[in-house]
Amino acid sequence: MQHPVLISGAGILGCYISQALSLHGIQSIVLEKNSEQIAESIRTITLNPFSKSLLDNVDIKNDYSIIDKMEVTDFDGTGKIVFDSSEIDIDHLAYVIDFVTLLKSVRKKAENSILYQEEIIEIKDKKSHHEATLSSGKIIKTNLIISSDGKNSSLSNKIPKSDKDYSQTALTFLAKAENDLGEKAFQIFSDYGICAFMPSTREKEKVVTVVWSIPNDLIKDGYDEFIDNNLEKISKKIKNNFHIKSEIQSFKLASHNKSRYVEFPIVLVGDSAHSIHPLAGQGVNLGFEDANSLVKKITNTINQSDSIKLKEDLENYSNERRFQNELMLKTMDGFVALFEQKNPYVRFLRNFGLNTFDHSKFLKSFFVKVASGPIR
Repeated sequence: MQHPVLISGAGILGCYISQALSLHGIQSIVLEKNSEQIAESIRTITLNPFSKSLLDNVDIKNDYSIIDKMEVTDFDGTGKIVFDSSEIDIDHLAYVIDFVTLLKSVRKKAENSILYQEEIIEIKDKKSHHEATLSSGKIIKTNLIISSDGKNSSLSNKIPKSDKDYSQTALTFLAKAENDLGEKAFQIFSDYGICAFMPSTREKEKVVTVVWSIPNDLIKDGYDEFIDNNLEKISKKIKNNFHIKSEIQSFKLASHNKSRYVEFPIVLVGDSAHSIHPLAGQGVNLGFEDANSLVKKITNTINQSDSIKLKEDLENYSNERRFQNELMLKTMDGFVALFEQKNPYVRFLRNFGLNTFDHSKFLKSFFVKVASGPIR
């Protein structure tokens, strides 16, 4: 391309895209409005096999905790599904890593392309290219600006979105399990919320990452007492017990999807374009699918100055990815609604359905392959 691609946001996706473009000889500049320092966090990222393979391809390697089995259980009944990688011919179901470790590794890989404490404050159309004025006053010529700077991105705020408030709060913390999880994860649906337990490693110590989505009305007076009263109840369902080993972080749960992902010369990826309920851990993985699709579209125009062709490719990206993300978003909304039902007849059918699903190797294989990402 005539000018470097500008990427707003030196997060995991922004740095990955920069490195993926470099493999095709396309220069990029990554802008990060914050300083180089990364704040400590207990947040955990769960990558599906496709996302991990994309990172491997740009030589971003890390030590991951492995999930080979996943047990989905209805707390109020006998319904259960067990997903096992060995039964469906894949190496692993998922790879778990703490957010800070992954962010540091992608930033190190892209360090020569990152400008810290810089953001775009104005964009001017110069016909043959665009000029982006940065907060420092520097002006950069570019043919394309990628917004990878989160759901509050100023670059995407002119594009309408559909959004949904789940009236839930997600709590996440690290815990020590009395019985080692090994390479198995659990997800329990109950009246106390949706609680996931995943194996993780912090400073070479085995811990458990807990992500608990709780209806707001259950914790309106605070969540400390709620956790004290209900964590043991939940963990007994999987014959275990957990001792909290970290601070507890909380965030309100909502989803959104932009009506389009392109406002030329700006194109959206990841949270700038969409967000989803965390129950299936698919948020970052949908972002990697966006990134992979976008890189392919951009490389179609390599060494071309045809802005019409670039716009067509970007519109195709927008239509394809928005459809796929909307489909996943609606599917997750359906699961949330199904497990919120307290009608005893619905609960009976739900448990029957889970057990029926568990006995179908075809259905489990299909579900896991969809969750694992597109075939490469």
